[in-house]
Amino acid sequence: MRKAVAAIASAGIAIAIVLSLPIIALEIHGGSVKLVPLELIPRSNVSSILLAKVSNPSPLTLTVKLSARIYVNSSLALTYHDTLYLGSGESKLVRISIPMPVKRGSIAYVSIKGSEEIYPKLLLLPSLVPVTAKISEEALVHVSPCFIRVVAAGFRPQVAVVGQHVVAWVKLYSSDSCTASVAIRILEDITVGTGIPLTTKIFYVRFPGTYTLNITWTPPYPSSTSLRGYYLAVYINGTNFYVMPPMYPPRLKVLLTPPKTTTSSPAISILVSKAWWIVNGRKGWVAKVGEEVSGCVEIVAERPWSGYVTIKILEDSPVSNVVASNSVPISVSPTKPATICVSFYPRAPSSKLMRGYYIVVDVGKATIYVMPPSYPPRLEVSR
Repeated sequence: MRKAVAAIASAGIAIAIVLSLPIIALEIHGGSVKLVPLELIPRSNVSSILLAKVSNPSPLTLTVKLSARIYVNSSLALTYHDTLYLGSGESKLVRISIPMPVKRGSIAYVSIKGSEEIYPKLLLLPSLVPVTAKISEEALVHVSPCFIRVVAAGFRPQVAVVGQHVVAWVKLYSSDSCTASVAIRILEDITVGTGIPLTTKIFYVRFPGTYTLNITWTPPYPSSTSLRGYYLAVYINGTNFYVMPPMYPPRLKVLLTPPKTTTSSPAISILVSKAWWIVNGRKGWVAKVGEEVSGCVEIVAERPWSGYVTIKILEDSPVSNVVASNSVPISVSPTKPATICVSFYPRAPSSKLMRGYYIVVDVGKATIYVMPPSYPPRLEVSR
């Protein structure tokens, strides 16, 4: 069962929390972590995804242990246990995988009940004893008329200069028949606080099919200690649906002046269209310690291309250790994709420090793909 993030503390709760210094105490009013259900997305005939925004309105950094039950149309859809780390004022978009189908275009009744244990931090000092608060929230949630998948996204070029025209592109796919509003938003990747919107372009797309959408813009400032660079987000029918992974690339680094070069190489014209896991011979997103797992990707090309491609499996941990790697020569064209895989055996179960595993694809020194930081598509490991 997929992990989910779901918690709403009921309004009016007053919690007295004693921190590790016994002479310091404070209160949080109105609850701690808040969750706003945004949209239910049909994923298949047997499952759905609940998009939700989790936020910490308190003035403290919180470590919150959640235990909740999610009901859809009065039926128990999911029991969830997880730990969240939220800074003061921080918000996160989460995708809750629910093993329950929902009717497209309808309205679903969602009820969330449970409890949360709060370990606040003040001046980097964690509290010694957690405080438990009850969770109870009900909401009517819109069910999307179709399931849309972000296949890939990026910038051309991958490194730009201030004032240079940059193309941000997003490739979308859906097998459902529907019309959706798709917004591509460019944001500044600042080191303190949330991203600052720079420009947005809205498209109206009629599915089914595969579509590549572009927005051309000009970065106004170079990357620095306070501004790492720029990234894009995708909004579908007004909901924040996709955020570019926090790595460079795919995020855009911007220079003040062009770098001095003596030679040039052609731009890489290939991208990853699909990525998946094979667990004991079947597709899946959860494996056990010691099971054989293969990470696979499909490579497509904008024009004929030949060369070496490296697929790597990394631990989803602060150190991101590479646990498996495979470099293979491929030849691809717009009508001839290529599939490459690498196998490994998970050595430890998922935990707070090592959440699981993910796939990265390199061409030479350039990274063309990093698996999105959610579960799935990243691989979770159980005992």
